[in-house]
Amino acid sequence: MTNRVWKLALIGCGDAGAAHATTVGRLPNARLVAALDAEEEQARTLCAEHGGQAVTSIAELVSHRPDVVIVATGPLGQPGVVAELAAEGFDAGLLCEKPLATGVPAARRLLETAAGAGMTVAVNHQRRFGLAVRRAIETARGGHLGRPVRVEGYAKDATLFDWGPHWIDIAHLVADDAPVTWVDAAIDFTDGRTHAGLRLEGRGRLVWEYAGGLRGQLECGADVAGQPLLRIITTDAVIEFASVVPEGEGWARGPVLRVLGPSTGWQEIETGESALAAQQWLRSLAELTDALADGRAPVHDGARAVRALEVCVAGYQAARTRGPVRPQDARETDIREVLGD
Repeated sequence: MTNRVWKLALIGCGDAGAAHATTVGRLPNARLVAALDAEEEQARTLCAEHGGQAVTSIAELVSHRPDVVIVATGPLGQPGVVAELAAEGFDAGLLCEKPLATGVPAARRLLETAAGAGMTVAVNHQRRFGLAVRRAIETARGGHLGRPVRVEGYAKDATLFDWGPHWIDIAHLVADDAPVTWVDAAIDFTDGRTHAGLRLEGRGRLVWEYAGGLRGQLECGADVAGQPLLRIITTDAVIEFASVVPEGEGWARGPVLRVLGPSTGWQEIETGESALAAQQWLRSLAELTDALADGRAPVHDGARAVRALEVCVAGYQAARTRGPVRPQDARETDIREVLGD
C-alpha cells in the first residue's frame, strides 16, 4: 500500500454496500467521499455512519473526484451504472460486485465501456484473497501431494449464480487457467431464492472440466449440509477448507484448513483467520488501489470475472438444454432466458 490518501465513492448502499463502506474505513489512507443509492435515506444513513456526502446523482458523485468508485448495485444494474460513470467522465478505479451482469454480452459491454473511458476495473471476488484459500491452492499445486484432479465447492444458503463466480474463480486458479472444455448442470427451482432482483433456484449442481482432465463441481442448497466450503482432491491427498465435522449430536465447523495426506491422518494447517474473514474484502480493495498506484491491472480484473461468469451462465444453459455445453456456445446467453424473467 502507498501513503497516498485514496478518495472512494460508493454506488449502492444495501448490504453489500455497507460491507464495502466498512472496508473503506479499514483501508489505511482512505476515506469515503460520497455515496449514492436509489433510496436516498439509505445513502444518508450510510454516510452518517461511515462519512462522506450522500449524493443524488452519478454526476454529483463524480464531481467529488473519487480515485475509486465501488459499484454494489448487483448484476442487473451494474452495466447501466458503469455507462453513466463513463458518460460523466469518470476515468479512475472501478470495483464492481460479482457477477458483473446476467450474461456474458452485457459483462463484455461493461468492460468495453470502462476501458474506453480509461477505468481500471476489478471485480470483488474476495474469496480468492482468503489466507486459507490461498494456502489450499498453494498446497494443491505444490507438487508434493500429486496432481489436482478435482475441485469441489459447497454452499448451503446460496445459489449457483451468487456463489458460482467465487468458486469457479478459485477453481481456475487451481487449474492454472486451463481452458474449460464443457459445462453441465442440474437445477431445481423448488423453494427458489431471490438474489439481486432475480428469482433463482433452491438447489443446483454445476460440473465443468478443464483441458487436461481436472474437474470442478459446485453444489448449492440444503442438501449440502455437512460438506466443507471447498475441497481439493489431488492424486495423493484431500485438502478441505472450512470442514464440517461431527461434534456431539450436532455439527460444528472444524479447522479452517486441513489436509489428508497419503501416509497420515487429517493434519490441521493454521491460517490465522476465519473462513470468511472480513480481511478478504480489505485485500480485494487494497489490490485495486495497489494496482492503480503501480499502473497495472489488478489480479481480480474484469477479464477473469468474465471467464468465471461464462462457466456459470453455461451451467444455466446446460440445465435448460439438459446436456453439457461448451462455454463458448453459451456466450450469448442471459440467465434471465433460463429463469423466464
